[in-house]
Amino acid sequence: TGITRSELQTRLYDAPAICYLTIPKDSNQWSDYDLGAFGQTLMLAARGMGIDSMPAYEIVKFPESVKEIMNIPDSEWLGMGIALGYADMATRVNEYRAPRVELDKMLKIKD
Repeated sequence: TGITRSELQTRLYDAPAICYLTIPKDSNQWSDYDLGAFGQTLMLAARGMGIDSMPAYEIVKFPESVKEIMNIPDSEWLGMGIALGYADMATRVNEYRAPRVELDKMLKIKD
């Protein structure tokens, strides 16, 4: 399509919807884990409904602007943003596949 990755990032990947996940700033450290688990579950549920998703730093790169536009109170921490929509494989961003570490190099099971 001729659109660069940088342009797509600036346009928030042309996502028709974005979910912003927040947690109270005074939450304990386990809330970070809960937020990540919730985000992953949200993406799995979306996929089950035929909707693609993409968590991306670019979506929360400017947290103060996001909080102002979305009316998120200062008492909340903007944890992550997840773009929702339908993948367009003609768009370069959807061609990217992150390198993966082999499972046995990152997981150790002991009995």
